[in-house]
Amino acid sequence: AEGDVLTLTTEAHGTGGLAAQQMPLIHRIFRRELPALRTIVGEVPPGGTERARSVAAHLHFVLDGLHHHHANEDEMVWPLLLDRAGLDARLVERMPQQHDQIDDAMALVRRAAEQWAQAPASAAALVQSLGVLIEALQAHLAEEERLGLPRVEQHLPRHEGAEMVRDGLATCTPAWRPSAGARPP
Repeated sequence: AEGDVLTLTTEAHGTGGLAAQQMPLIHRIFRRELPALRTIVGEVPPGGTERARSVAAHLHFVLDGLHHHHANEDEMVWPLLLDRAGLDARLVERMPQQHDQIDDAMALVRRAAEQWAQAPASAAALVQSLGVLIEALQAHLAEEERLGLPRVEQHLPRHEGAEMVRDGLATCTPAWRPSAGARPP
């Protein structure tokens, strides 16, 4: 349909800016939410079990979204690029490796969040594990946007990018799907 972000052009090479436009928007969510959650966690009073459970639930929601985002890239983007990227193979191989490191950091955050939500006496372990995750994620997203996305633009045609967006959205839980008519800021 006209104006649909997935069908703006049918260029033979490059996503026509789809990756360069969409990926940073998705990344912005994680860049905003995780540091904000670290701050909020630190502000929950030691006896605030109900608040801690609510914050932990939102944290798990954000972590689920990050995991889903990276799993889709690992399944749909990086394998195709690895086949096409030639000399850029080391960069393309590094992206899923960084995702694995981020998954390990997320597992620590999840464990700390579960413990904290049950007995929010001290948020120190959760705040610390969030700091480790945020640091690893920030470095990864910066490298992916600086070096990975130009390769996506170069090696994946727009129709494949559109298919990946559709397939990724199809595997989202309803809570993660964008609402009809929603447009990026």
